[in-house]
Amino acid sequence: MTRIKINCLPIYSLILFLCCFACRKEASLQPSPDMPDAFARHDNPANAADHQIYLYYKETGIAVLYNDTVTTAPLVTLQLWYHLTVIDSLVTYTKIKKDADILLGLDFIKQSVVPYLGAAMKPYAFFLADSLYTYDSPWRYNQVMLSSYRGLKAVALGFVPGIRNLDAAGKKAYQADIFKTILIPYLNANANLLTEFYKVSSVYYGKTANGTQFNGDYIPYRLKEEYGFLSDGTESEDYYSIGTQAQDLDRYLTEILNQTTAAFNDKYGQYPLVMRKYKVIMEVFKTLGFIKPE
Repeated sequence: MTRIKINCLPIYSLILFLCCFACRKEASLQPSPDMPDAFARHDNPANAADHQIYLYYKETGIAVLYNDTVTTAPLVTLQLWYHLTVIDSLVTYTKIKKDADILLGLDFIKQSVVPYLGAAMKPYAFFLADSLYTYDSPWRYNQVMLSSYRGLKAVALGFVPGIRNLDAAGKKAYQADIFKTILIPYLNANANLLTEFYKVSSVYYGKTANGTQFNGDYIPYRLKEEYGFLSDGTESEDYYSIGTQAQDLDRYLTEILNQTTAAFNDKYGQYPLVMRKYKVIMEVFKTLGFIKPE
């Protein structure tokens, strides 16, 4: 039998090298240099809009922008549309040109939006736009106008110059849409807040109401409210689809935010499942520190 002689010296040398390397003291971590916040607003007394925006930023820490160039040195631009989904990437806006319109939007934020938001819900920044829209497909066939949109760093408000022409109902609807834009992503990121809401009607999601029998994906035709859902005007006299959890939440927020508490109770008080879900939403608002406008 032939014996093979192995030279172990290179192996021992490698082990010794690795041990020395592993035991060598690591260089202490150095903190990154402090970089100024690009969204910080600075005073410009010569411009009424810039001056009021600065005062509001100094008071609240919330930046209000009307230009997508946040700073020029260094250059930082607002990537409002930066999202992982294709459709969100189609969000487009036109800029406000008049200082009076900027001040109008700032006043609406100060009076009709921020005072109702809990501390954890307040956006990092608001962006005021003349028009705000997306498209119904990546091929950009049809524009879809937006009152508001939540981007990566800011909540954008569209139609700002038109605020002055809104009546009380129009302003309330505009305000409600902004609140939905802020609330829905927050609620989706904290799904446990809505567990009890979805549980009330969970067995009906995705079902179709038609006929008189429970049969697979079909349930007896009754008023939506009897199943704990709110009508959206698309139901026929003998057929409708229940829809998804997201559609259910959106519909409830629309109704709750556009109506007074008394009006909601008058309209839906006779439907026990609706009122159970309403009470859950109101408890969620309380948890978030959100104040529902009356």
